[in-house]
Amino acid sequence: KENLEPRQKAVDESTFPKTFTDAIVVCRHLGIRFLWIDSLCIVQDSKSDWQTQSGRMGDIYSNASLTISAAVGEDSNAGLFVERDPRKTYPCTLNVQYPKEDGVIGKGEFLMCRDWYMPEPAYLDKRGWAFQEKYLSPRTLCFSQTGISWTCASKTASEGLPMGLIPLNNKSDFDRHIKIDAAGSCSDQVNRRQRFYWWYQNMEIYSHRKFTYESDRLMALAGLAAKFKTPGDEFLYGLWKSDLAYGLAWRI
Repeated sequence: KENLEPRQKAVDESTFPKTFTDAIVVCRHLGIRFLWIDSLCIVQDSKSDWQTQSGRMGDIYSNASLTISAAVGEDSNAGLFVERDPRKTYPCTLNVQYPKEDGVIGKGEFLMCRDWYMPEPAYLDKRGWAFQEKYLSPRTLCFSQTGISWTCASKTASEGLPMGLIPLNNKSDFDRHIKIDAAGSCSDQVNRRQRFYWWYQNMEIYSHRKFTYESDRLMALAGLAAKFKTPGDEFLYGLWKSDLAYGLAWRI
């Protein structure tokens, strides 16, 4: 609270850790005027402000133009940009000759790359608060040790595969079939049991995420639960009232 009033008047960027200043560079380059950083936008020593803002995290990430994922280091001093050999991820074109079914030799160009379209797991992938951010963010620009990658509802791409691929994973399932729309309805391409199976599968993953404060675990899931909840149902500490008997059952 002691530096709240001065920072409302002006902010000295030189006092920020490297990840923050790098994020500002990215936003300016993309023409984005506003940047949300949790530790700056939430008053750190105010319990009431934390409770208010943490409850809005789902809306903040869902309505953002994009989320910058800092997957380089374990703290805000690591930055987004790292020195690396671009030849390891930059795709190259190979001219190839191959026989066709009729015996004629065909020629073609193939794009070859060393890595695939998904970055390696990072420290951020173990953190609890980053879990719902992954699903709620409409677009994610990830900076990792191996390169930059992009994820949205229609495409997942990286420096190694710049043309991208149609994503087929838990995140793409959420975007297309699981989350409810503004009218409170969800896709008719999946049934009720498939939706709950998606939820339980992801809760198993979420249970392994780590928190600085374990008391944050339920709050850090509230935004995702709000996008999953259907009219008339009730969220009960990770389970759903309409499927409570199945949710409480053991699986072997």
